[in-house]
Amino acid sequence: MIFLGGGTITTASILTLITYYIIAEPRIQNRLREEIQTATLKSPDKKLKWADLEKIQYLTSCIKEGLR
Repeated sequence: MIFLGGGTITTASILTLITYYIIAEPRIQNRLREEIQTATLKSPDKKLKWADLEKIQYLTSCIKEGLR
């Protein structure tokens, strides 16, 4: 249970932190929204797959920055 709780809490904390900074900074939020919308337009079925998300460089950068 300790490992499960530890993994859940740390993941939730990181996601909360990343979400906070994205929402707190409109410039980041707008750029991220634009890049995700651009990626969505390239996908014919409008559903992004994990591989598509990995190709969005700004999203990857936001996640990596949150992990620091």
